Amino acid sequence: LDEFQLFSEAGGAGGIGSSILGAADSIISFDTDVTASSNFPGGEAPGFAIDGNIGTKYLNFQGRGTGFIVTPVGGSSVISAFTLTTGGDAPGRDPNAYAIYGTNDAITSAENSTGSNESWTLIQAGTLNPPGGRGAAYDPEAIANGAAYTSYRFDVLGNGGDNLMQFAEIQFDGTFIPEPSSAMLAMLGLLPVFRRRR
Repeated sequence: LDEFQLFSEAGGAGGIGSSILGAADSIISFDTDVTASSNFPGGEAPGFAIDGNIGTKYLNFQGRGTGFIVTPVGGSSVISAFTLTTGGDAPGRDPNAYAIYGTNDAITSAENSTGSNESWTLIQAGTLNPPGGRGAAYDPEAIANGAAYTSYRFDVLGNGGDNLMQFAEIQFDGTFIPEPSSAMLAMLGLLPVFRRRR
């Protein structure tokens, strides 16, 4: 047996080659500026950025240097692109520069902390071209990445000049990595037996 693979469309929240983020995911805000503290209105918390509703938004009063940490319920994944949607007001708050990091550490950073308790690996950083309209989608941003992570950190490094940062929605596209099934693990455990009986 040279190779054996199992694939499942039903494994994670969204299956294979689909959306990674959903409303059930654990998500917190952070601010990399140690002299300030991330904060947001209760009705504009980070969770509203992944609720599938462009009528809501995530707003952070600390502006640039803020973002979110998210742990998808679907488990380990490889992301290949992301798409932002603008918030409902103030174009100056729209993100125009970003960095995405991944980790397989358990998330121990607290809400509104610097988000640095974990060991983060930079996946990609770059600039964005906001679409201008309100509730409008940015062009999808491709991500050159082959590594799987269980959690992601999205840093907003720049915006249109406002002291606040906001966006209505963000979605990561990619592939969930299926967990090995118990049947597969059992079969792998039996392979040495089969080889010895030849």
